[in-house]
Amino acid sequence: LLPEYRQFMADAGREGEPMGVSIFSIDPATVSEADVDHYQEAGVERMVVMLASEKEDTILPLLDRVAGLIPVGD
Repeated sequence: LLPEYRQFMADAGREGEPMGVSIFSIDPATVSEADVDHYQEAGVERMVVMLASEKEDTILPLLDRVAGLIPVGD
C-alpha cells in the first residue's frame, strides 16, 4: 500500500515532500518485534498504541512490553 501512496503523492507533484505514515490502534498485548520490523521496513514512522482504561498494574506491563520493541538509534 505504501508504494501506491508514494506514487499517488508523486503523481500529485509532491514527490520528495515529507509525508509521514503512522499506524494507529496497535494492540500492545499482541504486537511483535516482527510487526515493528515490517512496519519500519515499509516506511512507517510511528505506531500509536491504544490502551484500555485500566489500572496501572495492567497498563504498565503492556507499556514495558511495547517499549522493549522500540528500535533504539534508528
